[in-house]
Amino acid sequence: MSAHAKTVEPAPKPRPTTTTASFFALVRRADSGKIISVIKAGLPYGVVEQLCAELDIPATRLAKVIQIAPATLARRKQGGVLTVTESERAARLAALFERAVQLFDGDRLRARRWMHTPQKALGGVLPLDYADTEPGANAVRDLIGRLEHGVFA
Repeated sequence: MSAHAKTVEPAPKPRPTTTTASFFALVRRADSGKIISVIKAGLPYGVVEQLCAELDIPATRLAKVIQIAPATLARRKQGGVLTVTESERAARLAALFERAVQLFDGDRLRARRWMHTPQKALGGVLPLDYADTEPGANAVRDLIGRLEHGVFA
């Protein structure tokens, strides 16, 4: 390296435009317009940690559900921000969990247990596992809607 060579500083890490707490508040309010803008900006990695805590699952299991390779998830932890696609998948799961919480009148523990219980209407699959695709998430949403209205079949 010559004496005149410039050192290149690493690019600053992108900062999420929202906090984890404010994102979950948006999900609870079902504020679609703001949720979309937050997703497009990239969710903070803290959303992953909060989802793991809410669902009582390790990050490796969450990574599978939101379809992020474990190595990529580790990079996102370092970078602090999820991509738009990853953010959308995490937001989908957060919204489903909040719907389950509403189903159980705000009881987060019962909602968590339900997400971990095989459901006959989902072919005996856990809602958490069924939610790894948009069609699966739609089926879970539909099931929650049916349960809210007393339709069990």
